[in-house]
Amino acid sequence: MKQRQFDPLNLTYHFKPLFLGSGVWGEGCSLLLATAMLTGTIAPLLASSLSPLPVMAQTTTQAEELLEYGLEAGRNRDWDAAIAHWNQGLAIYRELGDRPQEAQLLYLIGRAFKNKQDDDRAAEFLQASLNQFVELGNRQAQTEVLFYLGQTHRELGNVNRAIEFLESSLTLAREFQNLSRVAETLYELSESYLEIGDIDRALRYLEQGLALAIELDDRTREASITYKFSLVYSQLQQYNRAIGWLDRTLTIAREIDDRSAEATTLLALGITYAKIGETDVARVTLEDSLEIATATDDRDLIGRIQTEIDSLP
Repeated sequence: MKQRQFDPLNLTYHFKPLFLGSGVWGEGCSLLLATAMLTGTIAPLLASSLSPLPVMAQTTTQAEELLEYGLEAGRNRDWDAAIAHWNQGLAIYRELGDRPQEAQLLYLIGRAFKNKQDDDRAAEFLQASLNQFVELGNRQAQTEVLFYLGQTHRELGNVNRAIEFLESSLTLAREFQNLSRVAETLYELSESYLEIGDIDRALRYLEQGLALAIELDDRTREASITYKFSLVYSQLQQYNRAIGWLDRTLTIAREIDDRSAEATTLLALGITYAKIGETDVARVTLEDSLEIATATDDRDLIGRIQTEIDSLP
């Protein structure tokens, strides 16, 4: 399995990036939203009744409870328990012939395997979910499943296949004016095109994503994208352009008061200044970065900064 290639400075960690904190299990978005997103409703916890329910109603109640138990396990990041509950619920919904709920649970199981980093199983369940939603004509649900299939196939190293899924998700997200999903997909596509060496197309998607982040006033996303621009131009050995994008990232990091992102951006600036022979500027910048990393007690970042300082002539 191909491992995802994170940027060497891991700035995305400090910026809480799209692909590490997006979608159903991301920060600010609960597991329950998965159900709402795919079916238009959140399965309720049913109150017990004094009178016995019909057999089918009892079975449906059991399946809904299993769905809820899985969501609770997912909130606690106990993916094995979530998968176990949802697999039981899946069997019941199949027996009942409830295709929408079956598709939903296939999706949730796929997402859980993705969180377990079992990308082969994730792709299997997400594909099965997509097939169901296509047959059901649920295009909004397809938008979500296609996005995560794209992510999963990219992590498996099937980058061209990933691009196909992501482009399809982007088309649907734009159709439904789901601007947050559009922005996330543009970023994923830029990463994918970079992996296959299509830098021009990657830059075009980054430009579109940046414009949308500004429109949405999403400063964290904007900073992630400006930083990504700096990495691309550094890769192209256009260091002055990279510095320009890093300066912009640094400004945003300070405006949103993200000290970790500020320290990491200063680290990137120090490294880049060193590459163009500006050793004194590099040293001062790296020392500024070290001061912030020390104040925030970021041991990993402190070690990386110190290594760069020690490597200066």
